[in-house]
Amino acid sequence: MRAKAMKKAWEIFREAGIRTIEAWSFALKRAWEIVKNTSKAVVLKMEARSNSDKMWVAEIVGTHPRFKFERNFLTPDRQHVSRSGNAQWKVFTLVEGKVYQVNEPDYLPYFAVVKNGKLIGISEDAVKVRLAVA
Repeated sequence: MRAKAMKKAWEIFREAGIRTIEAWSFALKRAWEIVKNTSKAVVLKMEARSNSDKMWVAEIVGTHPRFKFERNFLTPDRQHVSRSGNAQWKVFTLVEGKVYQVNEPDYLPYFAVVKNGKLIGISEDAVKVRLAVA
């Protein structure tokens, strides 16, 4: 398990393209989360047809007075942009036990959780309840 975590950490670190101790620390933490929860994780691949399509995934970590929810935007595990810049894709690994907001091209942003290896959409009210319980 340790070897898998180190390999995954190097992948995340290289993809980030930032060579700092903070980036390495983030990569290690993210890799351990992924390795520990691989059976309960979902790999989400998003594709866009133009560079104006916004794709992101954020973990909901609390409430915010202005934006309703406090978000930590995730760094993609892998991403690719075509040479023309018109097509791109990003891959995110989402783990069970966390609440996410997902913005995919051609869809409105939605809230989701991972349950039994599947990504399940939930309502804004359900997010508020989960935050209140946590």
